[in-house]
Amino acid sequence: MKPNNTIVTSLFVMVAVSIILVLLIMFRPSATEEVNNSDQGVQIPLEKAVIESQLDSKSATQTDVKTNAAVDTSVDLWSVYPERDQERITSFNELYFNALQFYNREQYDWMVQRGYPTPEDILMADTMSLAELQRMADSGSIVAMNLVVDRTLNEMISLRHEQVAQGLDPYESEVFFKYATLVTKYTDMAAEHGSPFTGYLKARESFELGTINNPSPGAFQEAVELSLLGFAFAASMGDTYAASRARTLAAHASVDIQVFNHYMRYDSFFKSLVGPNCILPPDEMPSVSP
Repeated sequence: MKPNNTIVTSLFVMVAVSIILVLLIMFRPSATEEVNNSDQGVQIPLEKAVIESQLDSKSATQTDVKTNAAVDTSVDLWSVYPERDQERITSFNELYFNALQFYNREQYDWMVQRGYPTPEDILMADTMSLAELQRMADSGSIVAMNLVVDRTLNEMISLRHEQVAQGLDPYESEVFFKYATLVTKYTDMAAEHGSPFTGYLKARESFELGTINNPSPGAFQEAVELSLLGFAFAASMGDTYAASRARTLAAHASVDIQVFNHYMRYDSFFKSLVGPNCILPPDEMPSVSP
């Protein structure tokens, strides 16, 4: 089933990427197309969020304070936190298809430098207003950009559920449009910085907004296909687990993985979205030693 242009342009908010979706619709993948595995990462400087300038910023070379202990994996790191915080961290991770999991310290540091929210970032953001997160994002914090999108997606999805219950069209709502505008702005900013996590944000947006009160098989398949585009962006930015996560989602939804493989043929286009603000050399996520 081919993606619908209207849904594509409304859900996938990165303006440049909406152009490529037209091409993807014209050239659907065949069963014989091969996977493009040329994933290369692009760097992001990370600045720790500050609340009303009361906390010092965190540089790109610093890691989460909790990792000063003997921490090698995400399971080790999350277990350091109280049970209630663990639940919050786990819930956040599941919303983004397990994007926060890592299997050695090198992977963790790579993720921190590229704007993946750490447990500390997630918990700190919960104490802050959207306006505070926006100020930090506007000052150049890539993790704040991603957290602004996360917070706004939460509001968009909640509002959409309310609108469905009332039989309202979301695109006639000024509030929904405001949220969509914020998502567009900060998704574009994070993408320009090359954060792979942006792809997971897009995957969640496409999947959740595309399936609210629309149980038809066609709508579900279309939402998954659009989600796979987000995974392709993450893979192109160097996240070596994005492809396997895309395969898991596609298999669960009975969607042909060749859709994802076809998206990966536009690897160089995804990389062209990255702006001049990246200061680290492009590279892939470190591998796990056997």
